[in-house]
Amino acid sequence: TVDQKEKKYGRVNIDFFATHVAFSPDGTAVVSVSEWNHYSPKIIVYKILKQRNSVTLPKALEFFLSPRPIVSLGIAPNGTYIMTCNDNEFYVWSLKGEKLSTVNSHQSPNTCAAVSHCSKFIGCCGFTPGVKIYEVEFDKGGAFKQVSRVMDLNGHSASVLSLCFSVDSKRAATVSKDKTCRIWNIDVQYMLNEDTKCLMVIPLHPTEPPCHVALSPDVLVVAVAINTSVLFYSVGSGKLLEELSNIHNDVISQLIWEPNGHYLVSAGGEDRYIRLWHNVPGMREQIKDNEEKLRKASSEPLKVRLKEKISQLRESIKKFEQN
Repeated sequence: TVDQKEKKYGRVNIDFFATHVAFSPDGTAVVSVSEWNHYSPKIIVYKILKQRNSVTLPKALEFFLSPRPIVSLGIAPNGTYIMTCNDNEFYVWSLKGEKLSTVNSHQSPNTCAAVSHCSKFIGCCGFTPGVKIYEVEFDKGGAFKQVSRVMDLNGHSASVLSLCFSVDSKRAATVSKDKTCRIWNIDVQYMLNEDTKCLMVIPLHPTEPPCHVALSPDVLVVAVAINTSVLFYSVGSGKLLEELSNIHNDVISQLIWEPNGHYLVSAGGEDRYIRLWHNVPGMREQIKDNEEKLRKASSEPLKVRLKEKISQLRESIKKFEQN
């Protein structure tokens, strides 16, 4: 465990089945998608009220969605909107449950949609080999303006199964049925029609849905979940760094990095386990990255800091190897 202290928790009964869940940026609410055979999916928002010896989760808001299966749920990190995506369209909602925009991506069925960490973009992928990125615009007063398509990620030769954004929103990663993972530079002047650029093509094992991809916060490692296994690849070289085989008893349903990149979190669907993994492959990549910086460094204080960092990383890896 990360921390042996006793944890406080709250429990609430959810109508029907909860298929997706997300926390608000400030940690004061949790949002879930509740479904019953896809006929009446709805968003339920619960407030998180912390008391001395317990946590309660009163229902704060609920609203119904279109009667189609939900594939993705996201909350803008700046707290301005909620995004839901079904197999045909994605929706942008206000925090009061008002529908702000409906976007048909014309790549039905959609397989995944994601909100960028800067809250500015929504990426959507599906049956077609391209990925579409949209900009969500608000005016200076905070009023919603529009959702407009601003970028495309073109290069895959088959359906795209999953996508994610980097923490700085300058990179994106995609996984496709063409058995590749691609790393993209989306830090472009799209207002001037500058195209996105594919930086790396990583060959994968056969990929079948569901499949998930996650870029580490430092963008040194990309993790790909295929069936019940997770594979770690170097973003710089495309090499396979480590494979965690059959780590869940059911197909992996979610893959997320914690904000500092020290751990990767995997959820095993119906096996009802969430597992936390130390980012040892990322530590090795950090050593390589810092060694390269050390070779180029001219400042003596910087060299000292880099050497200390490399030494700390090696000690951490050594402890994991001994265990």
